[in-house]
Amino acid sequence: MDYVYRARAKEGRLERGHIEAPSTLEAIERLKSRGLTVSRLVEAHAGRFGALKLSRSVSLQDRTIFTQELSLMLDAGIPLSRVLEDIQDQTDNRRLKAALATITADVRGGTSFGDALAKHTDIFPPLIIAIIRSGEASGKLVEVLERLTFQMEKDAELQGKIKSALLYPAILLIGIIAVLALIIVFVIPQLEGIFTDVGVDLPFITRLLLIITHFLIDNGAWLLIGLFIITISIIILLRQARLALAFDRWKLRLPIFGRLQQKAAVARLSTTATTLLTAGVPVLKTLAISQAVVGNRYYEKELMRVAQAAENGASLATTIRAGRIFPVMLANLLAVGEESGNLAETFGSVAKYYDRDIEASTRNLTALLEPLLMLFMGGGIAFVIAAVLLPIYRLVETL
Repeated sequence: MDYVYRARAKEGRLERGHIEAPSTLEAIERLKSRGLTVSRLVEAHAGRFGALKLSRSVSLQDRTIFTQELSLMLDAGIPLSRVLEDIQDQTDNRRLKAALATITADVRGGTSFGDALAKHTDIFPPLIIAIIRSGEASGKLVEVLERLTFQMEKDAELQGKIKSALLYPAILLIGIIAVLALIIVFVIPQLEGIFTDVGVDLPFITRLLLIITHFLIDNGAWLLIGLFIITISIIILLRQARLALAFDRWKLRLPIFGRLQQKAAVARLSTTATTLLTAGVPVLKTLAISQAVVGNRYYEKELMRVAQAAENGASLATTIRAGRIFPVMLANLLAVGEESGNLAETFGSVAKYYDRDIEASTRNLTALLEPLLMLFMGGGIAFVIAAVLLPIYRLVETL
């Protein structure tokens, strides 16, 4: 990836430029090896020196840039209040700018950074607040911010992998349906008139195509209205907790896609737990925060059960194995981690495994769906061509 950086050399000279690196941390290490103290580093497409997008909401990318710039400038020895003012001046995100103004004032007034962030939970999730509080308590704020930035980048990467695996087939399917619908609605009626004028005997496949054509033309508006009503109704119904939970459980049972969602939930849990436990956050607090990041209400409910059992003294591995939702491998590895007293390392190993597994799964999913969709498109086009050519062939035979 291409990064834009601003750094200061040992002799005090300010340097700006671009650097290619596979990750943010690798870019920082390469710049440090040149004897540079990095004060700002962002992906080239994110805007000049980390200016965030003008937006009402604060996205994952916005938070990633915030924690990244925070760690870089604190590592350079700049006081926290000044760092917050600098980031506030740089961002174009109105919500983040307003929040940072309040946070800066609170920090200047003696409030701890973590407590100041906790007043803005609509912008900063519990994960960020807990890690920053832990970093303040341990005196390793820069170190935990670097870990947090790394995790947020991994989260964004995971989201991108899953979206790319699902988005491309969806767009291709919509395109296929749109092309077939245009042919059926606009082209076939013209051909029907020709067939009627010459009085050719229409084969079954052509009559079937004409029935579909008339149905879509006569009821197309009602179908769109019905689809809109159904969509809105589903959205409203899914706001009810019980139905939303049932829907998330159903999604996990879907062939192929359900398995991918299960892997994603375990990957998010493992990555978050690694970051929190390494930062010194207690296990129970880690489980509570992880509930909000797994991305599935059914897994969230299961984690709540695991946390309650752990609070009562039960083993994590035993409780997770009893739930039969998480993979057996996770329970087995956690049993080893609990015995060795190094759960953070165990979760880290699980996170790496599922990161590779998800990457392979998304590749395989795309490789599987693409030929299936092309086969579907070919079948639809073959059906239309056959329905058009057979009457013409019969007409030629009668001449």
